[in-house]
Amino acid sequence: MAEGLFAGDEFKSSQVRAKQALPDIREKSQLEIHALEHLTKSKCSSTPAIFAWKHETQGDDGWVPGGYLDYILMERLPGSRPNCILGTMERKERDQLREAFKKAWM
Repeated sequence: MAEGLFAGDEFKSSQVRAKQALPDIREKSQLEIHALEHLTKSKCSSTPAIFAWKHETQGDDGWVPGGYLDYILMERLPGSRPNCILGTMERKERDQLREAFKKAWM
């Protein structure tokens, strides 16, 4: 089930969902794109390289007519996602991971 302001509206008419449309790119999307572009330019090996991104407005047959869709095409990296394993790591390992990411970011 959807969470947030319009939870439960996913089963309402497209006209109702269209009233919720926000056509502009969201700040969260912009921040992720900017971070990936910066990390790709810096040749960071611990994050995926960004290849392309696209922002578009949904048509009348979209889930939220007039709403936005953001696509980010990025490299697939081998290994495990940190958020899946952080809870199983010792404090020292978590600190080493954070330090490696910080070094790559700077």
